[in-house]
Formats: sequence, C-alpha cells, structure tokens
Amino acid sequence: MSKDQDKKENIAEWSKLYGRQITEEEYREICDNLYNFFTLLHEADKKDKKRQKDALLQKDSIIDYSVYLQTFLDTSALFKFAT
Repeated sequence: MSKDQDKKENIAEWSKLYGRQITEEEYREICDNLYNFFTLLHEADKKDKKRQKDALLQKDSIIDYSVYLQTFLDTSALFKFAT
C-alpha cells in the first residue's frame, strides 16, 4: 500500500469520526496534534521516571544516614554507661 493510499484511507476514517469530509490540511493538523500529544506524554513519562529514580536514590541516602545516626546513638549510649 502506498503512502498516498494510506493517507486517503486515514482521511476517510477521520472524516467518519468528524461526520463530514475533512480536508488534507485538517488531516495534517490532526497528525501534528497527535504527534505533539504523544511527544508530550513521552516527555512527561521520562520526567516521572527520573523523579522516581531520584526519589529512590534520596530515600537510600536517608536510610544510610539514619543507620549512621542510630549507630552513633547506640555507641554514645555505650560510652555513657561506661563512664
């Protein structure tokens, strides 16, 4: 199937959805809008995954600090009883 034939079939399908014959210009605008929409979704997904990754890294750092703090407090308590 040729690109021209695909384009004609797509215009026919979109025309059914609109309830009227759409122009090639309208079809191009629909394609551009769909491309931009899915690009936006992709970018939002990438940002969300980065944010989740950063949150996990930060959470790991907090856990590490809390372990160090607990070790320090336990050690301090031992020294307190030893003196």
